[in-house]
Amino acid sequence: MTTVNGIEIRPMGEDFVLSLCPQILLNGPLDRDDPAAFQGFVSQCPHLNQQFFQRQIAVNGTCAILAWDQHQLVGAVLFLPEQEVTASIGKVIGDESYPEEWWKSLQKKSPSLVATCFTVAKGYRGMGIARGLAQTMIDWARKAKRWRAIVVPGVQTEIVGYNHRMGLPFWERLGFKIVRVNDRASLQPGWAAQMKNQIMRKQEMGAFMVEGIDFSLLLRKMGWDGLLASYDMELRLSERQ
Repeated sequence: MTTVNGIEIRPMGEDFVLSLCPQILLNGPLDRDDPAAFQGFVSQCPHLNQQFFQRQIAVNGTCAILAWDQHQLVGAVLFLPEQEVTASIGKVIGDESYPEEWWKSLQKKSPSLVATCFTVAKGYRGMGIARGLAQTMIDWARKAKRWRAIVVPGVQTEIVGYNHRMGLPFWERLGFKIVRVNDRASLQPGWAAQMKNQIMRKQEMGAFMVEGIDFSLLLRKMGWDGLLASYDMELRLSERQ
């Protein structure tokens, strides 16, 4: 266990099984001591999910790192063995919308972990919790001595997404390298056009300047295709594995 600004960060165990994608925390912290709120959360989770994650804990020790503010769950990163991550895994983690093209690089058997979802609740961002979660995941995987690498698929640039702090530079600072570029502009032209409009509105309003992002420099460096792309990233845990 580690502590970041009073927030406890520790691996998930049998005492509390987060059986849905951590993106549920986008709605705010989950209060495990509030029976009504907790029951509402659990009711959204198929029983299959509970069994799936319990099996991961039993076989591998854990499959998530959780951040707690006393009894409130405020952040989580979910990770699974690469052989478990297929196009159908969306049925388990609660999102069946991922195009199969995005998962092709993961359709292989290797002793690697894949971080499938990473979320910090509103009101708790900018406190170092995301880095604490990621570093605890890395430390846990290294200590286990079973895994060759950690893969993070579909990482967005700091221009795209709900939280710029957890974009491409975040993972690069942790030592992750780009291993695959997913051309979202070509795969999803409608989405790309809509995203361009949203980004330009943010630029005109000065939102990127407030966030400390030099949008003009990034656009010159990466172009629109690069800004809108998603990136599969990898951290090698041991060159000997």
